[in-house]
Amino acid sequence: MVVERFRNKVNEVEESLSKTTNDLEWVLFSFLAQSLGLKVNKQSMQMLAQSISIKILRKYQKNEFQLSALFFGQAGFLDEEFVDEYPSKLKQEYLYLKQKHNFIPLKKFVWKFMRLRPASFPVIRIAQLQVIMSQPHFYSKIKYAISYKKIKELLNVELDEYWNTHYVFNKSSINKKKQLGDSTLDIIIINAIVPLYYLIGEKEEKYNAYATTLLGSVKAEQNAIVKKYRNAGKEIKSASDSQALIQFYNFYCSPKKCLTCSIGKQLMKND
Repeated sequence: MVVERFRNKVNEVEESLSKTTNDLEWVLFSFLAQSLGLKVNKQSMQMLAQSISIKILRKYQKNEFQLSALFFGQAGFLDEEFVDEYPSKLKQEYLYLKQKHNFIPLKKFVWKFMRLRPASFPVIRIAQLQVIMSQPHFYSKIKYAISYKKIKELLNVELDEYWNTHYVFNKSSINKKKQLGDSTLDIIIINAIVPLYYLIGEKEEKYNAYATTLLGSVKAEQNAIVKKYRNAGKEIKSASDSQALIQFYNFYCSPKKCLTCSIGKQLMKND
């Protein structure tokens, strides 16, 4: 079930790659953006990633300020007047980049803030995405990290000091560092790094094993589907188990494909 689940994801990515770019660094960028958006802002983060080509990403990757201006500007968060110096400078820089490259930013209304903890606000997530992607040779570091511990270290970044006292632009908050929690880091590994490794595994077979091992190092997700199986007595030790059960539920149990499932056949035989 695990292999089937990620094989399906890889097939989806390969289909979109044929229409856009075959560059795996951009794929990692897109995966990370969507993972940071969680379910609420996943689509909006995907749209943000799609608005930035790999050529543009690489051009400004080494300059954290310019990359911040690019990300926030393309997201539509710099289309207003600011009192704070930091966003004002970001806006000024983005207007220059926008004119230079003919950028078309997203509309601010595509982002959702309702029912989100402030630490998960899209502005904070975009700031985290920028710092992650600003790391020199980030794709290579992720590719060769392999281990759960090393990957978490690469993803667990610190934001610009401005964000210690802000959750959004122009509105101060209590002083607190905005770091990714362990559960969010695990979500990113499951939804971004593991699929990337399976994708790399299309040409470098050893990465299929790396992906499987990595998934087995991550804690199992806590959601309604996993809860059903746990309540039924299934022992769920890691994300490898929970991902397999999610695939099992979505593609076999829920659509009632019992005749294509050995467990379903046995249950009906017993009945």
